[in-house]
Order: sequence, then C-alpha cells, then structure tokens
Amino acid sequence: MSRALHRRPDYSRGKLRNPFRMEQDRSGLKMRILLIFAGVCVVFSIGMLLYHSLFQIKTVSVYGSIRLSSEDLKDTVHGVLSGKKFLLPASNFFLVDESEVEDLLLEKYPLESVEATKVFPNALKVDIQEKITKVLYTDGERVQFVDQDGSSIESLRKVFESEWGSTSVSEISHVDGVETTTVKLVKTFRPDVQSLKSDYGDYPIVYSADALVLTPAEIQDALSWFRLIHKMGQVEYHYQTVHEGISYGSLVVSGVPIYISSRLPQEIQQNLLAHFLSQQNSGIQEYEYIDLRYAPAIYWK
Repeated sequence: MSRALHRRPDYSRGKLRNPFRMEQDRSGLKMRILLIFAGVCVVFSIGMLLYHSLFQIKTVSVYGSIRLSSEDLKDTVHGVLSGKKFLLPASNFFLVDESEVEDLLLEKYPLESVEATKVFPNALKVDIQEKITKVLYTDGERVQFVDQDGSSIESLRKVFESEWGSTSVSEISHVDGVETTTVKLVKTFRPDVQSLKSDYGDYPIVYSADALVLTPAEIQDALSWFRLIHKMGQVEYHYQTVHEGISYGSLVVSGVPIYISSRLPQEIQQNLLAHFLSQQNSGIQEYEYIDLRYAPAIYWK
C-alpha cells in the first residue's frame, strides 16, 4: 500500500496568495490623497492672496488736485478700503474694483474725470481732473468771476495800483533822412497772482487790455492751459492774456511769457511745450520768452 506524500509550504519563495482576500485598488486611493492635498494647497494659496498683508492696498496716491485737498481724497478712498466685502477685506488688491472708487469720487467731489489704477501688489494710483467752471477775469480795472459762457457771475474787487507799472519802449523814425529815436513809457499791467490765489482760490486768470467779453472758446482755452500747466508740475501757472483782433496771446508761466496762437491746434502747442519743458533741468526762469506760434518749430530767447 503506497503512502501519499505531503510537502510543506516553501515560504522561501514569498508569501502565498490568499484566494479569499480582496485586493484593494491602491491607485484610486493615491489619487484621492493627491486631490485632497491639492485642494488644501489651493485653499491655502487663496487665503494667502486674500488675507496676507502684502496684498492689502496701503498706499493711495492722488495726482491732478488743484483746489481740492489730496489728503481729503485719500481719506475718502481709504474709508472705502477699510471695510469688508462679503466677509473679505475690502482693501485686498484682487478685490478692489477701480470703477467703484472712480464712481464714489465723481459722486462726492466736483470732478471732470477720475482714473483709478491698481499698482501691484499694494498701491492705488488716482488721476483726477477737477471740474472748473469759471475763471478770474480782469480788464485792468476790476477783477470778476466769469463763467464758461463768458458771463460775469461775481464782481470781486478793483485792481491794485501796484498791479500797474510801466516799461520803456524805443521808437525809431526817419524824417528827411535823419534817424530819430524816441523813448516812451508804456503802462503795463501784471495781475497780483499770489493775492488773487490767496483771496479767491486757484483759478485760471485771464487779462485783456481791450475790456473784452470772453468767448466760450477763449475760456475753454484758458481752462485747458491751466490744467496742463498744473499737471506738468515743473512750472507755476500765473496768468494768460488775450487781445481783441489779434490771433495770439501769451501764457505767463513762472514769470516767463509763452506766446501762443489761436490759429494753431492747441494740442500741438501743448505737446511742444511739454516736450520743451521736459528737457529743462534748471527751470525756465533764464528765458526771456518762449514762442509756440510757429509750431512745430519753437523759438526762445
């Protein structure tokens, strides 16, 4: 009678597979772990972007203010940024809506235009153009406010005697072949700019020796030059002169007359002046005059 041989399991060849054990799909588990980790990273990153102090707008810069206080404008903007937006910080760089800032300032202040621009990562730049609807006009006798239509809206004062002066002018004539030089004293008027600004505010100042009724076009011309000079910041606006029947006037900036023409597009003359001033490192006080009437050429002395 033969015996059945029974062999012991050989464990040296590795573990035996249990036929009743269900294998788990480890690839699916790894994927779930990766997704959870990625989700945590995304939430953490969003939290950093929304709450980290680096991305909270702290600096507000205002450009273009003339009569309005730039500090008041900044305080208004900071007031908006200090609140919450859906439980999130309203000052967050990514949540700040420039159009909301622009609409608020236009609603609260007399402004012609506002442009708010975010500067990464935590600054806001605000460019404004104030709404100016009147100019200070003098004919050498009285000073008055004139509106955009040229109508006098308020008489302010008589001119000061100190605003009148005189200058000598030489005239050469020839009579019977003999040259004769005659020196005459000509009365000149120079508005007291500092007094006018101090008493009535910073407005365009227009002088005409012809007792003109200013046209709307002349007033818009004065307003445009006034805004441009203030925007440049390099020089100081003083006043502008107009003459009846003459196609040019002068713009007095930092004490220097700048001759301008009503026949040339104002934009061309303004761009020419802006380019010229950008090249002056020491100011323009050294010049006797600057002439823009022959743009695109420019002359000075």
